[in-house]
Amino acid sequence: MNDNVKPPANGHCPECEQLKERLENLLDYLRRELEAPISSILGVAGLMQGSGLSGEQAEYLRVIRDAAEGMDMVRRNLGDMAWSDSRSGLGGEGDYDLRVLVHDMVGLFRIHARRRNIRFAALVGDEVPSLVRGVPGIFRRMAGGFLNRALQAPSGSTVSFDLNLAGREANLAELRLEVSTNAQIGAPEEDFLLLCTELAGRHDGQAGFESGPDSSRFWATLRLPEMKARPTSYPPPEPIGGRSFLVVDSDSTWRGVLREYCFLWACPCTEASDWGSALERMREMAERGETFDFVLVGSNLEEMSMEDFARQVRQTRGGGETILVALPSSAKPGDAARMAEAGFVGYLPTPAEQNKLYEALCLILGARSRGRSVGLVTRHVVAEERKRRKVVMMIDPDPGRRSGIALKLNQGGYVHLAVSSAEEALRLMRDNPCALVFIDLDMPDMAGLHAVRSIRDPSRGGDGDVPIVGLTSAAESGDAALCASFGVNEILVRPVGTESLFRVLEKYVQPNEPGGLGLQALDVERLLEQLDHDQEMLSEILHTFLSEGRNRTEEFLAALEKGDVAVAEQKITALRGMAGNIRAEGVRVLAEMAEQACRRSRIDKAASLGAEIIQELWRVEQVVALV
Repeated sequence: MNDNVKPPANGHCPECEQLKERLENLLDYLRRELEAPISSILGVAGLMQGSGLSGEQAEYLRVIRDAAEGMDMVRRNLGDMAWSDSRSGLGGEGDYDLRVLVHDMVGLFRIHARRRNIRFAALVGDEVPSLVRGVPGIFRRMAGGFLNRALQAPSGSTVSFDLNLAGREANLAELRLEVSTNAQIGAPEEDFLLLCTELAGRHDGQAGFESGPDSSRFWATLRLPEMKARPTSYPPPEPIGGRSFLVVDSDSTWRGVLREYCFLWACPCTEASDWGSALERMREMAERGETFDFVLVGSNLEEMSMEDFARQVRQTRGGGETILVALPSSAKPGDAARMAEAGFVGYLPTPAEQNKLYEALCLILGARSRGRSVGLVTRHVVAEERKRRKVVMMIDPDPGRRSGIALKLNQGGYVHLAVSSAEEALRLMRDNPCALVFIDLDMPDMAGLHAVRSIRDPSRGGDGDVPIVGLTSAAESGDAALCASFGVNEILVRPVGTESLFRVLEKYVQPNEPGGLGLQALDVERLLEQLDHDQEMLSEILHTFLSEGRNRTEEFLAALEKGDVAVAEQKITALRGMAGNIRAEGVRVLAEMAEQACRRSRIDKAASLGAEIIQELWRVEQVVALV
């Protein structure tokens, strides 16, 4: 800026405004230029998951993913920096899953913290609701801004993210967000605090910053309406196998990723690198009396926007029957509404994971084939529909205990049915397939266990595969084996904490792959072949492995806690060999990664992998219970 130019007396400075506009354009340009390469890296990494990687290769892949996700967070932050006022880029109001939003944010910032050697802890209180109504961009903008500034703390510091319920009035939940560090950081810029105050005020809240000699804390309050879980609004999903796809994007790597997705789905795929050739492909199909079932559209279309391309498609012969799905390289709040208006049926910003994209396409096809219009399908819709389709059943003669579990299920957004007897449960299960059953085991004369046997009996309309979790006031030695013989998968001892309950729900209702590796928990068929189909020997070997596997893992973690890396490596090497022998690939690969971490004296990394191994042993146990 020219030093001889003085700002006008009214405080308006044209040169300052021009400089600000140029800076915002630069930030937006950098954000857009980073979109395609980051999406391609994460897409290729996703395809490599579960492709028979060794432990060392899986570790390399994890490093690549962490680096790419860290870059992706920087890209998202550039977008937030480019939107300098409180209204730009926030998007509209709607129902959303607060816990999913927090989970996604925390995952990205955890990577950033690890790279800066900062200990990062995140806690969402038990009473925080899952389904709320509001502007998700407000929470995302404030929480992201708090975390970005807190992570400027010196190396070795601790940063904590805490979201708790401060109060509840009618259907309004008052939430308090705090992001704190045990180090003093500089006061944030005044414009940022004013922005956060205005954002919080839009949800009847406040925001602030406090700092002491050895601590700093950002905080905000929000009042959001709680939404109850509702039955699914979508018809049953329909498999997309054999459906034809047109993939449109100038980025050849990302097109290659989507081409591989289509191959795995057994769907023919045609590619187009620009909007002109895409429309030409559609016209060629129309001349043969055919149309593409799906057109997947990226944001890299050279001279045309995604919305304009969608309008061109709708005007093309046969284009009105094609299902348009937007896969933009980045998500700007408010984009979803614009895409829906332009004619898109699905909206999933890249990198779109294969399983989530597949679920979204099946949902869309199921609705389309039944002539239903159900609005824009997003990843949040996919997550909510997954919950809504998986009904949780509670069987307990005590209405008070049923209400307690129901309250927690409502907080998590799970659809549930509560009954007092197995007979009533069986009647409801005929019309409501369940993903999980909780049952009281304290009923007299082992009535709870006999009820489990009834639920497992197909001749009575039961489900032999549904996971069943028993609830009891006290568990004694031998109870687990007795309950397992009746068909109980797991036992929880009352009082059941929210964390324990959600762990079970995530384990059975929304199972996650270990560490993103995408590996099979246990290859039972190949193991049976090795044992010449001796079922008794199979059962004995598997139960021995689970017992010894837990012992080796506990010994491994105990050795790490003492700093004895040599003993830890010995224990984890033994577990790796055991897992390989019984074809438990998830445990084997995680154990090999932990072994590599020990050799490099990375104790924190090895301990983290030990925790993942415990989770993976639970997956193996689930398979064993079904066997």
